[in-house]
Amino acid sequence: MENLTSLPHPASASLSVRSNRKGRDTKRPPLERGAKGGRLNDLMLQDAAGIRRTQDGRASVFDLLKAAGSKSPRRTWEYLREKYPETVHAVDSVKMPRRDGKKGNLATPVTDVGGWRRILTVLPGVLGKQYRAAVNEMVDQFFDDPEALNTRTLERIEDPEALKRVELRARTKRTNKGVNAQIFSRGGSQQTAAQVANMNNLAVTGHVASDLKAMRKVKETRESFSNLELSLMAVAEELEIAALQQGEVFGHDGIVGTVQGVTSDVSTLRRKYTGPLPHPRDGLLRTII
Repeated sequence: MENLTSLPHPASASLSVRSNRKGRDTKRPPLERGAKGGRLNDLMLQDAAGIRRTQDGRASVFDLLKAAGSKSPRRTWEYLREKYPETVHAVDSVKMPRRDGKKGNLATPVTDVGGWRRILTVLPGVLGKQYRAAVNEMVDQFFDDPEALNTRTLERIEDPEALKRVELRARTKRTNKGVNAQIFSRGGSQQTAAQVANMNNLAVTGHVASDLKAMRKVKETRESFSNLELSLMAVAEELEIAALQQGEVFGHDGIVGTVQGVTSDVSTLRRKYTGPLPHPRDGLLRTII
């Protein structure tokens, strides 16, 4: 698929300085109309009429800009490309039916929801201002009252699977904090916490953290966990918290020894229901655990 950066600039999209009727020079294309509200859903134009879409759901940038109030979508897009070239990386070019009804297809910039968000951050006119204001409000609320923002987010999630995922991520965040609190309150160090984390990763997934990040191409290991793996991790950490609280455990060796008893049980449980997993060791040998 041809990237938009390689497309020729149409003559109508020239960014040379133009003079308006009042004699003032301007480069910025006019955008007058905007969304009625400032809610992020409204500003995404997901239900706007007259927007051409590809089979995989991407939308014509020209049509999105027209719905956003641009009188000259091509000129607006060329202005954005010239002044904010980073927006081009979220856009591809595909041939789409002409809007004027004539025969033949024309190369048209298309983008997905994420790409449209990037364009909105730099879009001139009412819609861009409303989007930036809405994003700023959301960021402010994240820092000022993250719990309220999370509540609003949860209320908007309708997919049961998505809700389950959010629930599991929240639960493992809580259990991880609980385990670390026990470790540090009992004389453990950052090294102790790192070793415990790797023991848990190995018991739950069959892989240590460095292998998980390389294999699954993630920065944070739990981002790639399946729902079953998240459930097992939550159980493992809940049991570790209980085991550490019950015994008179102190210091690195005592903590690791206690956790090892739990991870051994969890690993056995995982193997029973999911089967053994190959685990690379030192990049050379593979052992079944």
